[in-house]
Amino acid sequence: MEQKYLGTDILVDKSDGIDPMQNVYPSINEILTEQVRRRLNHSVIQQITERYAKHGPEYISDKLMPDGRFINQCMLNDSAQDAIEEVIDSIFNTLILAMKNKYVGSILRHLMAAYTDLETLKAAP
Repeated sequence: MEQKYLGTDILVDKSDGIDPMQNVYPSINEILTEQVRRRLNHSVIQQITERYAKHGPEYISDKLMPDGRFINQCMLNDSAQDAIEEVIDSIFNTLILAMKNKYVGSILRHLMAAYTDLETLKAAP
């Protein structure tokens, strides 16, 4: 029986070919609702779906939903702080692009707006 350690005390049997993410909250369909999909392009949807399928099992917690599904650690983390850290990484990479004489246009302004909005969100009660 092939097992994969998920970073908790949970081992998932992968030998049966069953997707370990099917018993996890949130599912990719709960994340990428129809309303959300309308705001994203196909490439972003595809990349999010692939990344969640690839990396999601690494973050399954030992906490359970009332329906018996395991909760992905992303639902237990400080998502605003996680997003801030990702925006900071994006700002850094954009500055490096600019140093390489790449035109970054309004990218930096949009990233700074995202950073400001996230900081405001995080500060709200």
